[in-house]
Amino acid sequence: MLLMGVTPTASRAGLDSDVRQVVGGAALNETVASVLIVDLRGGRTLAEIDADRPMVPASAMKLLTTAAALHRLGPEFRFTTRLLLAPPPAGGDTQTPPDLLIEASGDPAFGDPVLLAQAGYEVDDLVRLWVDAVKDTGHSRFGRLRIDDRCFDRVFAHPDWPAAQLDRPSFAQVGGLNFHENVLAVLPVPADAPGQAPVVQVYPLHPALRTLNRATTGATDDFRAKRAADANRFTFLGSVRNRRSQPYRVAVHDPGQTFAEFFAHQLRRAGVEVEAVERVGVGDRVDPRRGTLLHELHTTLPGVLDRTNQDSQNLFAEALLKRMGRELTGAPGSFENGASAVRLFLRDKLAPRVGTSGVRIADGSGLSKNNRVTARVLVEVLRAMHADRELGPIFTASLSEAGHHGTLRRRFDGLDGQVYGKSGWLGASAGYASSLAGYYVAPDGRAYAFAMLFNGFRPPLTHPQVKATQDRVLQALEDELTGR
Repeated sequence: MLLMGVTPTASRAGLDSDVRQVVGGAALNETVASVLIVDLRGGRTLAEIDADRPMVPASAMKLLTTAAALHRLGPEFRFTTRLLLAPPPAGGDTQTPPDLLIEASGDPAFGDPVLLAQAGYEVDDLVRLWVDAVKDTGHSRFGRLRIDDRCFDRVFAHPDWPAAQLDRPSFAQVGGLNFHENVLAVLPVPADAPGQAPVVQVYPLHPALRTLNRATTGATDDFRAKRAADANRFTFLGSVRNRRSQPYRVAVHDPGQTFAEFFAHQLRRAGVEVEAVERVGVGDRVDPRRGTLLHELHTTLPGVLDRTNQDSQNLFAEALLKRMGRELTGAPGSFENGASAVRLFLRDKLAPRVGTSGVRIADGSGLSKNNRVTARVLVEVLRAMHADRELGPIFTASLSEAGHHGTLRRRFDGLDGQVYGKSGWLGASAGYASSLAGYYVAPDGRAYAFAMLFNGFRPPLTHPQVKATQDRVLQALEDELTGR
């Protein structure tokens, strides 16, 4: 309750004590906690627990990646994927057919079902548009479909990522040319009788994919799909009882080549012959100005930021990281030069006021357990973005909103529309890392930046218990500000 029309402000001693009681009384066992809450108007620290300890940030790493990308690439940046009609190779005769060339820019949203659906389209609409553009050239035969994905290197998965999980959608490979989130959508349909193999529908499907169906129709639903480590060979396993409402998703190998094979297959189905599919070599000279533009697709940076932060889309974060690396160095974007771009951003924005010596940038999504970030660094990045009148609103709009959308849509009951941020979770054999960082907007409109990093919690402690503790910390802030 507000007394005499005066809006209370948080007491450092009161809130700090309350936060310590919440965290200390949560029976977190061996969990290491790091917490920082700062008033963005006056800069006062309201609560602090070990805020300078380097911690595994999990998906809160995406806050650093997206903030750095906005600064490095600029708000007007657009990813562009181009389809061109290219002349035949030099030395061919007059009967040599022309080539097709796909020039990629690292766009993670090319063929993204979510962003296409928001615009009222399906993935097949995009593919059909490109097939029609090729048919409109009047040519029915092409020598090669070439992909130029040299904007990024061809290290598709970070070496820190666990090899046994690289076929999972959350570990989808990142390439210069990406399509359909770099996953297959696999929908098993039960057969008429138990024991029979289900019909397995796959998208995007093309003849170069190899599938082995060992699944059966049975009394349970535990269907799964596995991919070979270094090839697009997929095995379907388990039992299928009911038809799924949503497909099973499994990550593909070499996303650029996968899309090129799929697109060539669609062209052949439409009566257009393509003799070969190949990748442009690293040292090849390709001048796209010699070709004729058939179609180009643009994706705005804010759209990519939204998918990265609201939906915690790892592929999008890694594509941003590599694209920053390319812009910084002029060389193909990589995990290494992308990490350098983020470190440079932190140095320029935070040093010497905030130390970054304990910060380690391994990847852009937070999947690597070798990332290290402090709660103070996260809060100071949030503070810097909040103060930026040009980039701040774009950055804030990309965050998940409690009670409304993104990964916070079911968090912070009673604080709907007041908490904007990024949550994170990382499974590890030795324990878990859970993180939460973002803005809290008080009833009087004042904003507060917070970061909460919890490392090393193990069963029987569960992730929901850790999330509940984080929720209570922000509820303590709300209670302090409203005088409850």
